[in-house]
Amino acid sequence: MLDQILVNPAVQSGLLPLVLALVLCLAARPLRLRWGAAVAMGVAYLASHLITLGLPPLPPVSAQQKLLYVAVGLLALGVALDAAHARQAPRVAVMALAPVAALVWLALPVLMRGGAMLTWLELAGTALGAVVFMARLERQADKGVTLPVTLVAAAVGTGVVALLGGSASILQLALAVAAATGGYLLANWPRQRQPVGVAVLGLAALVPVLAGQLLLFTKASPLAVALLLPIVFADALADRAPVPAALRPVLLGALCLVPFLLAVAAAWFGAETPGAYTG
Repeated sequence: MLDQILVNPAVQSGLLPLVLALVLCLAARPLRLRWGAAVAMGVAYLASHLITLGLPPLPPVSAQQKLLYVAVGLLALGVALDAAHARQAPRVAVMALAPVAALVWLALPVLMRGGAMLTWLELAGTALGAVVFMARLERQADKGVTLPVTLVAAAVGTGVVALLGGSASILQLALAVAAATGGYLLANWPRQRQPVGVAVLGLAALVPVLAGQLLLFTKASPLAVALLLPIVFADALADRAPVPAALRPVLLGALCLVPFLLAVAAAWFGAETPGAYTG
């Protein structure tokens, strides 16, 4: 019975990480660790990843097999920087370049075989997008629930583009990131009681890595992936709006919908077989 429940994709990448992150965030609250909530979210994501794709071999061969080790490395890096109270400049540099290094590792077999110019351009574009994405999120780390709301929108958007681009696995992993972040938001509703801290950037770094994998290894629309990037700039508009602070996360979510819907539209019209996915 339990096996049948756990093989359901909605449970693997939705309900499981959501509930697990919620429970672990509540359990970590009395510890008052700045990086406690981020660890809870990371554990929830890793549990979903393992149930969805299983434990990959070591050393990994394919890009998909490398993703779990990339996730562990990024999560550990975020926690380490937060626990060490790293200064902003090196912190931004490390967390911006970490997903770029992960993308190069994922694409290394293709590049070693003499990848086409298009592959190099896609890698360069994704790397630039990853740097911008992480730099913007780092600025949101101490702005209440701004970063988690932005992260949910970006992760769900990546998942939908993956769906239309023909990758069920990236869809599930992106939704697991969103669900784990959603668990944190539920644990801190209606009032934030736990900071996300810099440590959560390790989880956030998975989004540009998954987006890069979409560009490099699937038929996803490059335009759709690029249109997701403005989501991280929505907070600039939300901060200027004359609304009560309690309503700002709602406004931020609404503003994130604009690039989200544009990306989904681009993915739909750019897909060879809209709505179909294979793996």
